[in-house]
Amino acid sequence: MLNPKIRKELENVFKLLEKKNKDYANAVYKLGKTAVIIRVLDKLYRAINIEKNSVSIESSETLDDTFRDLIGYSLIFLTMDDL
Repeated sequence: MLNPKIRKELENVFKLLEKKNKDYANAVYKLGKTAVIIRVLDKLYRAINIEKNSVSIESSETLDDTFRDLIGYSLIFLTMDDL
């Protein structure tokens, strides 16, 4: 049985993914898999910087949001057709 917290986080990821895809007009799909990999790297470096250096977050995005984005980008990557 799936942990209820995991199910709730997946719901949060789906909502965030829908919102961001709408906000950005699905741009990442138009740019291809390389763009997704670059965005994943950006998010990973951001998370490392925040955690390692105790950097305060300037935007309203939390570290949890960053990891939700990583899940979202992973799903996008896995569902993209090879371009």
